Amino acid sequence: MSSGSLASKYQEFVERPLNAIHLGRSAWPLLHRFTLGYPENPTDQNKQKALQFIQSFSKIYPCKVCASDFQIKIKDHPPKLDSRNDLVIWMCEQHNFVNQKLGKEPFRCNVRRIELIHGGSHRKSDSWNIQ
Repeated sequence: MSSGSLASKYQEFVERPLNAIHLGRSAWPLLHRFTLGYPENPTDQNKQKALQFIQSFSKIYPCKVCASDFQIKIKDHPPKLDSRNDLVIWMCEQHNFVNQKLGKEPFRCNVRRIELIHGGSHRKSDSWNIQ
């Protein structure tokens, strides 16, 4: 990519910043992949770190309405952190809540389906390596 085309792409971003839809298209894959890397048998520390990540994400997300909605959902329906499958399904349910608000069809919250869509290679036991 030439520097001229990079400059024009940057200018386009400045003139047309991301909206909530574009943010979601980037955020959901990250969140789903995060859950796919969560341990099958998490330690208390894993659970604490995962909860901190989800809560922090909900507070710094650039769409204020989206962030507020996510914070409410976390409070009303806390993340299920006892296993990888529980967290994968919980995140899918959060995604479906947003899809419902946007008038979109819900996803089938099936772990294998989410692995196929978002990458199941994270199933390795050492892939979720937060200290």
